[in-house]
Amino acid sequence: MLLQTTDPAKATGRLKEIYDFFPPEVGVPRTLRLYSASPGLLDKQFGVIGYFRDHPRLSASFMAALRYAVAVKAGHAACELFNGNLLRKMGLEEHEIGMIPQTGSEKPLEENEQALLNFVLKAVDAPQSIGKADIEAATKLGYQESDLLDAMVMAGNMVGSSLVWKTFGKD
Repeated sequence: MLLQTTDPAKATGRLKEIYDFFPPEVGVPRTLRLYSASPGLLDKQFGVIGYFRDHPRLSASFMAALRYAVAVKAGHAACELFNGNLLRKMGLEEHEIGMIPQTGSEKPLEENEQALLNFVLKAVDAPQSIGKADIEAATKLGYQESDLLDAMVMAGNMVGSSLVWKTFGKD
């Protein structure tokens, strides 16, 4: 990485607490390690992770699929690898993972989650194409408007993370 970051084995204090959140078999995401160059920002980013971890309607598998799909679209290899590994750990097969970034394809998610992921991918590809009918269709599946915003913010965070990673994440 181009910036000085803290290796998980050398982390102390709040940074160690944040790093220890991630099970050893999953590891600390490389993009999150990059944020250790700015401890205050890392702490805020970890708060966002906690918000999504405890989300009442967006499942862990949906969120991993969303992050994976957007990482693929954004060319964010580090997050593609991390979230792909999470999906494998959740029991998905390679061919199922490969279908996730494809808008409109069958995905290894619940039907309503597939529809929400398709909504997000449509918005990532062409944000101006989203209209009231798209919002209404998603809310008819049981999602609240806040869920749509949360899913889009997660997608936007992934695109932003890709830009930051491509700038500073070089090994």
